[in-house]
Amino acid sequence: AINAVPQMAPLRGFVQGSQLDDLAAYIGTPDVASPDLRLATRGPAASAFSSERLDFGATRADGTSAPSTVRLTNIGAVSVRLGSALTLAGDHAQEFELVATDCREGAVLASQQSCEAIIAFRPRGAPGLRAASLRIPHDWVGGATHVALLGHVAP
Repeated sequence: AINAVPQMAPLRGFVQGSQLDDLAAYIGTPDVASPDLRLATRGPAASAFSSERLDFGATRADGTSAPSTVRLTNIGAVSVRLGSALTLAGDHAQEFELVATDCREGAVLASQQSCEAIIAFRPRGAPGLRAASLRIPHDWVGGATHVALLGHVAP
């Protein structure tokens, strides 16, 4: 269907074999139990508008922001396995630090279990906006959950 139905053209090249199997199983039994991953943030950088973003605000170059926490919780009925280690990515990834995490490679989040990552902003260089993302890989649809990281280097 992905190759034949015009409306499905955006999925071409993005959906792999194992994902097609999952999709077919869901279409055949839409009420099947599945993981349901939710993000929550807390700390000075937490956003009142989105749990998918930490905004560390202004920090002087060579300083360190107060840390903030990202919590990934599986509120679904089926376990999800975390993939490879958490990573920081993006043009300014080196200016953010993964201070600590219990989201370990291969860990299994059963229903109602969660893991956390603590992030800090350690800017360097000229004033301006810095952006990166925290990637939490897992074996569920999409293969990873992402959190946007923002900070400003103060003049």
